[in-house]
Amino acid sequence: MSIKAAFRLSLLVALAFDYVYAKRLDRDKLKQIKHSDEGAPKQAAGTLEDPKKDTSEREEEASKQVAVAMQQKSTFEDCDREAAEQAAMMVEEKSTIEESDRDATGSALAQVKAADLNEADVLPVAPSSNTQVHARGSAPPSAGMHVGEHAGLVNLDRSAVQAVRNVGQGAGLESIFAIRGGATTYQHDSALAAALNPLGLGLFRSLSASNKGNVVISPLSVKMCLSMVAIGATKGSVTETEMTTVLGDFAAMQVDSAIDVANSAWVRGAIKAEYLEQIQKEFGARAFQLADADPEEPINKWVKESTRGRIEKLFDELDPLTVMVLVNTVFFKGSWAKTFDATQTQNGVFRAFDEKSIPCDMMYKKDKNMIFTELDDAQVVRLPYASGGLSATIFLPRTEGPDALDDVVGLLTPTSWAKVDVELRMARRHVELRMPRFKVEFGESLKSTLEQLGMPTPFEGEASGAFLGMSDDPLVHISEVMHKATIEVNEEGTVASAATGAVMATRSMPPPSLPMTIDRPFLFLISDSDGAIMFVAKVSLPSLSGIGATL
Repeated sequence: MSIKAAFRLSLLVALAFDYVYAKRLDRDKLKQIKHSDEGAPKQAAGTLEDPKKDTSEREEEASKQVAVAMQQKSTFEDCDREAAEQAAMMVEEKSTIEESDRDATGSALAQVKAADLNEADVLPVAPSSNTQVHARGSAPPSAGMHVGEHAGLVNLDRSAVQAVRNVGQGAGLESIFAIRGGATTYQHDSALAAALNPLGLGLFRSLSASNKGNVVISPLSVKMCLSMVAIGATKGSVTETEMTTVLGDFAAMQVDSAIDVANSAWVRGAIKAEYLEQIQKEFGARAFQLADADPEEPINKWVKESTRGRIEKLFDELDPLTVMVLVNTVFFKGSWAKTFDATQTQNGVFRAFDEKSIPCDMMYKKDKNMIFTELDDAQVVRLPYASGGLSATIFLPRTEGPDALDDVVGLLTPTSWAKVDVELRMARRHVELRMPRFKVEFGESLKSTLEQLGMPTPFEGEASGAFLGMSDDPLVHISEVMHKATIEVNEEGTVASAATGAVMATRSMPPPSLPMTIDRPFLFLISDSDGAIMFVAKVSLPSLSGIGATL
């Protein structure tokens, strides 16, 4: 019922109630008069005349009010008819707009499929990590920082580095394409995707080329950690230029609220207080005093707590000349929007590259509207998570063998990923999916890979000082960048975590269902609704046993 109709009904009910109440009041008065003193007939007669007069007046007044209400009702009905006509016009316009959108979408997708991917359009990519800062020589005395009593905690409050970016997958294609010089190039228009994907995918391709086994990285973790280092680079230095080229913008990033991000700085040397304040303000980094004895122990404990126990140790040992360690952790735990039925899980086999058949628990799902597309070299399926606008995308090479998987990894550039992401937003197929429960882990130094990507000077240092923005010591440089990541998948969803540390030191109708069985090595990505990649993994030899059906 509309608000106007409800108002008219309540008005008529009020008028009717007023009339009935008046009639009842008159009857009550008549009864009182009949039982009054018989010795006062004139008074009784006079009393009888007044109720009749009052009743007549009330009836006349009620009639007038009813007439006014009926007139208002007629006016309201006229307004309703005008509103209905306007609504009909809006529906017609909406239909016309939707038809235009469908035509534009079809044209855009045709351009996407016809696009010739050009590697020259791909930006240089850089990785994320854990950085240690050292100075060559004896460690200088600590700069008078106000340290709390508990665990040497510097009195800098931690602020959240998260913002909700829950954008639906139905977003228009206008955010995907950019026209340059009359040619159509394909890229994500999301600021987060632009910040993470070039660095993350470039790092992933480089690590995959040198590692035949599993590779798992979090572009978000690497980018966040190295950005904290980069803002301390000397302005105008070679170090700043190289880090800008590889990393892109150093600004703090807004990430989905479903992703739990934590940053910390572990300080021993003369690190500037204004630098610590800046990373606290921009990245929410907590500052801690770095212990002299076994300094890696409290760092590893913090990493374990921040990743809910998924990563137990990031550093085995720290250089004695370490003056600061910057650490980032990323944690994600998400349930599938449509969970796998655990009763449908059966015993299966995963065929690794060494021709070994490894027993596994093979999950099963059949969906007439599964997000699915086929490329020349791979089948691609997308599984949305229940919240946060995040989803998992799986690439299964069409042919078997390590070369086929390497080919798919090599083709995974920001441009090609943007193209696949666009196709998946529209693609729906009737699919029977079989996928194993699995867990995959990876961890190693990113130093040599980062140097190869174009930033050797931050590790070598500069005579004039590479990081004067964080310390007055000109010998401070990056001595190590460590990164660890893990992903676990089962019927309920996914748990993914990563930690990156940078160490600074001194020198010193449906058609028939299409089968997709993931029983051999594949790629696994977690991205947001704008295509920004949070985790990416090459799953060559996953852990397949001891994984429960629940998160």
